[in-house]
Amino acid sequence: MPKFLCQVDSSNKFWSYEIRGNSVYVKWGRMGGSSQDQTQAFGSSYERDKFIDSKVKEKTRKGYRQVDDKELKKEEKVANLLGHTHKISKMEWVDLRNDRLKIIKEYDSRKYVFVEILNSWSKDTAYLLLSKEEQFTLYGPEIGKTEITFSRKDNWAPGDFVAGIREALRGLAAQVAEVLVKFGAVGVRNLTGETTASTVDLSSIRKSVGSGVSDDILVKFAALGARKLEI
Repeated sequence: MPKFLCQVDSSNKFWSYEIRGNSVYVKWGRMGGSSQDQTQAFGSSYERDKFIDSKVKEKTRKGYRQVDDKELKKEEKVANLLGHTHKISKMEWVDLRNDRLKIIKEYDSRKYVFVEILNSWSKDTAYLLLSKEEQFTLYGPEIGKTEITFSRKDNWAPGDFVAGIREALRGLAAQVAEVLVKFGAVGVRNLTGETTASTVDLSSIRKSVGSGVSDDILVKFAALGARKLEI
């Protein structure tokens, strides 16, 4: 049963089909959410195959790509942790300094992680500030190159939702670390000492992690190496 995944922009959808004689069973929906299915019958195998070819081309144009069961299950697990409408769209290592966050290059377990979460259904965005022991919801953040300012922070955040974010981040970091050990996928740092997309082989990481996480976030996890994300 060939399976396809679309994670372009805010999308997080799947589509699959199965040949049943001269009929085609199709299933589609949001990752971690509800799904729909339909069976369409054809007069011949030629008409059936023509339909499949047309639908696959249509989905490919829209940004779908074929995935195997292993990758689909990984993406579904992340979607279940975050809620099927949510995606982690941005992450920064930061140091909290009064009413602003200084963006730092290296992860420091004594400091914080800034996380931006996009709701692909409502298009709303949530902003969390997490450490090993604290969690804040941020309001009105302005993200610059070196710092993030915000209008206020609240030390309340939905418990289950934040727990899902924490688990998802730890899981992604562990997946990337496993790939680095197995394939030696991380390259050397550039002359500035900074790990960037150009110094990391993302191809092996993508095969394991999937496409639901931005290159920028994968690079940050790659820079951790074998270190654990303590969050």
